[in-house]
Amino acid sequence: MKVLHLPTSVGGNSWGLAQVEKALGLDSKVLIDMNNLLGYEADYILFSQSDSKFYKLLKRFIAFLSIRNKYDVYHFNFVATLLDFPKYNLYLIDLPYYKAKKVITYNGCDARQKYPTIKRVDFSACHFKDCYNGLCNSGKQDEIRRKKIEKVSNYVDHIFALNPDLMYFLPPNKTSFLPYTIAIWNKIKSEQFFIDKKIIIVHATTNRVIKGTAFILEA
Repeated sequence: MKVLHLPTSVGGNSWGLAQVEKALGLDSKVLIDMNNLLGYEADYILFSQSDSKFYKLLKRFIAFLSIRNKYDVYHFNFVATLLDFPKYNLYLIDLPYYKAKKVITYNGCDARQKYPTIKRVDFSACHFKDCYNGLCNSGKQDEIRRKKIEKVSNYVDHIFALNPDLMYFLPPNKTSFLPYTIAIWNKIKSEQFFIDKKIIIVHATTNRVIKGTAFILEA
């Protein structure tokens, strides 16, 4: 079976999944549009941050045309596809046209919605106005997420949620919880995390507000 994970490396999840799938005997590859600052590995990278908008768009179209019939399973990550342009109200354009099984993974704020979360719980990152510099304060991002979830539910065979609270926003008949993978799972030695039989806790976050760093340090 041939599996392709695409088109982002958010959380290193796609690479971690692919390595485990390969260990199980599957032909699993990772294709990402461009690498992020954390430099997670991938088998194919389409372009770099410095490339022109036209070049990036061209590479996306070429990639879509070249891969859409080559794999048995397409596993999309962070609710994105190769041709997805929310800025222009064009969502997941290519999703219906992959001629195989389609799976999508939601990581967090690609499904989580600010104001429904505030109503549902007493405390969360959504309660902070400076979370991601206030990106979600207007409510527009919540609307975009709902539109994309609606389209996803119509065209994918299954949905994975990496955080349990995301289940509140995703179609229950198609969604299941999947714990995070570790991108460097085959390089970690468990003994590195113990000193005198005490576990070391490392909180390596890319955003201190949304990840609750202050509360972890206090605890």
